[in-house]
Amino acid sequence: MGVFLAYVSPEQGRSLLDREFYLPREWAEDAIRRQAAGIPIQRTFATKPELARQMLERAISTKIPFKWVTSDEVYGGNRCLRIWLEQHDIFFALAVATNEPLFYNLRNGQGPGQAQADQIANSLPTEAWQRLSCGEGAKGPRIYDWALAH
Repeated sequence: MGVFLAYVSPEQGRSLLDREFYLPREWAEDAIRRQAAGIPIQRTFATKPELARQMLERAISTKIPFKWVTSDEVYGGNRCLRIWLEQHDIFFALAVATNEPLFYNLRNGQGPGQAQADQIANSLPTEAWQRLSCGEGAKGPRIYDWALAH
């Protein structure tokens, strides 16, 4: 299994930038299995979000120009990765589970708060939402409802 970093741009097209071998924890802790598969002893367990962060750090260090990161719930559900992206001023649209706790600015001006993703979404007024396409998929346009909650 692997974790992959791809670059997508309307002007530049798309390309695979980087990849990391994902070594499941069970394999990392099984010396016999590691030896049989030829996995070097220095290769340790890292979560998929940790591997993604390593690849993003390499992209930044080589000055790959990007503004956004997108991903599925495996990465969006990792609070450390989300905080790291925020600290590096990298915009992101990461899928999260409906019960994922998120920080956001409370509407009543009382500062930041925390609530589950579905609670935040349900608290937004109807006019905050836009229906937009995020591109063509295998079965046609991928249409989603989007709102900004910050």
